[in-house]
Amino acid sequence: MTTATRRAHAPAWVLAFLAAVLAIVLGAFTAGPAPAATTSTAQNAVGASNTAAQVSVETSAGITAGQRLGNDPPQPRTVVATGVAANVAVSKPFAMGIKDHLDDFALTHGADTWKSLPEVGPDAPLGAWKDGVVRKLRDPGQRVLFNLDGVDVWPGVSRAAAGRGGATDWELLQIREGSFPNLEFWQNGKCVGNPFG
Repeated sequence: MTTATRRAHAPAWVLAFLAAVLAIVLGAFTAGPAPAATTSTAQNAVGASNTAAQVSVETSAGITAGQRLGNDPPQPRTVVATGVAANVAVSKPFAMGIKDHLDDFALTHGADTWKSLPEVGPDAPLGAWKDGVVRKLRDPGQRVLFNLDGVDVWPGVSRAAAGRGGATDWELLQIREGSFPNLEFWQNGKCVGNPFG
C-alpha cells in the first residue's frame, strides 16, 4: 500500500469516527424524558374520536428552524396536535359449509352466506354464486368461516375432482387447491385446524 493510497482512505475513516463522536455528544444533550399530558378520548355522534395531546419538546442542540447552526439556548417548547379518526366498518364474516347446518352456523357467528352474494339473484346465471365464493376466499380482508359439521372432507374433494358432488364438495376442492390465510375451520362450535394441513 502506498502513501497516496493511505491518504485516500484516511479521511473516510476520520469522518466516520467524527460522525460517531458527534452523534454521541448530540445524544447526550438531547436525550431526556418528554412529559406528555393527554386528555380523554371522546366520540362524537358519528363515532369519530378526537384526541388531543400536549408534548413538551426541546430544540436539538440549539438549532432552530431555518438555521444551519444556531445559538438559541435549549428551552422547553409545547406542541399541541389534534386528530380525528373515524371508526372503519368491518365486513361481516362469510360462512361456508353443508346446507343442513349453514344457516344456524352463520347466525351464531353473525355471518353472511352465499345467499347474500351479489352474484346470486333471480336473473343470475346458474352457478354464478361460485364467482362470489371465490371472491370472498381471495379477499385478504374478509374473514371466512367453514363449518365442518356433517362434512366428509376427503370424499367431498374426490367427488368434486371427478366432476360430481354438490356445492360443498366444490367449495372443499377450491380450498384444497388454493391458499387462503383468512379461512378458519370450525367443528362442534370450536375453531379447529385445517383438514388439508
